[in-house]
Amino acid sequence: QCTATNGVGDSAAATIRLKILYRPEVGAERLWIHTSPGERAELSCTVFSDPESKVEWFHEDKAVDLGDGRIMSYREGEKHKLIIKRVVSADLGFFTCRATNLFGRGQQSVHLSGIANPAAFKRGPKQSSNHNYTLIWEVESYSSIIEYKLLFKKHQGSSEMTDWTEIIVPADSSSPGPIHSQSYTLWGLQESTVYEASVLSRNRFGWSRPSHIFRFATKGAD
Repeated sequence: QCTATNGVGDSAAATIRLKILYRPEVGAERLWIHTSPGERAELSCTVFSDPESKVEWFHEDKAVDLGDGRIMSYREGEKHKLIIKRVVSADLGFFTCRATNLFGRGQQSVHLSGIANPAAFKRGPKQSSNHNYTLIWEVESYSSIIEYKLLFKKHQGSSEMTDWTEIIVPADSSSPGPIHSQSYTLWGLQESTVYEASVLSRNRFGWSRPSHIFRFATKGAD
């Protein structure tokens, strides 16, 4: 609001409304989504713009075909969703949410992958003794896990610097999924020592990303 006065009579005022126009800003809460052929998948992006944008979905740079009813898109406020009712192998890859208005274009890619989610280590009772430790982990995968790659080493805070030791652990074929549990006991560890571990999972689509580093210790360590 702008106000003017000269000391004579009432002051004069005027209001100016400023509207900022801008090109689309596109984001996504999840940039990587695990799935498998036969499953349902949901991708979403969030679009902010003024004026309003036209939003389109692309798969590997080709416009997504919404004509057969297997894939549908809809909007909830600023959120735009793409629903795949039944995933097929050809759907795996990168989807792009692209928004366009008079001032430009914004986009965000989301990776739809059959590779398993990163595993997560679990803590349980009586996992450690003086010279061994039982590692327990879980991984979400719609496809069966074939094997795991377990990596471990002494914690870098110790005086002795060591490289990762790698062990291939066969998967439990009886695990139905999608949550797969596995355990493995490391023998011959040093007493009162802190170690670190990470694990990767392989299904028919390939190796997962490594898990977060898990720190554990044999008995006697602080």
